[in-house]
Amino acid sequence: MCKNSAFLASTVSQVSLALKTDPLRQLASLDGIAEASDKISVRLRKGKRVTPAQVRSLCAQLWSVRMRGVQEYGRDSEIMNALEKQAELLERVCNALKERWVYREWISSKASSILSGILIIPVFLALPVVVSMGCPGLLCVTLAGGYLGCLAACSLWAKDPVGLFWTVYSFIPLYVLRNM
Repeated sequence: MCKNSAFLASTVSQVSLALKTDPLRQLASLDGIAEASDKISVRLRKGKRVTPAQVRSLCAQLWSVRMRGVQEYGRDSEIMNALEKQAELLERVCNALKERWVYREWISSKASSILSGILIIPVFLALPVVVSMGCPGLLCVTLAGGYLGCLAACSLWAKDPVGLFWTVYSFIPLYVLRNM
């Protein structure tokens, strides 16, 4: 599913319209859900942040109405199938929102610790060798700082707290080396 806000807004708007048309109009308990989905659609259109929890709440309310309606209308009725379809659309919107950077979880693992070591330690092993070969120290420290800055940016983008910690922490020895 597309992550574009306009597409997500139109999907939520379609769900809202479907809740207001036949055969779903017969269920009085869907009015509040339709209003809430309208509000979410407007927020998405205006570019304001909508959390996956807000969409998941609508989804849960639809499933609740569906479970209560199964007793009255039957599982395979047209109304229940329409409710299921709308709940699935909202679930897709929720999953698309979860894939955005803001809502991704910060994940730490053993691999990120090892990868940080593999990417950072060679910089500090090569730095004295390059300086002893006659390259200006300030230039070497600046290049190493740029490299570590790129690693820090990549760690931030990947939401890797271990990598971010070690790359930012690695600036301390560079600062000490720069002042020598």
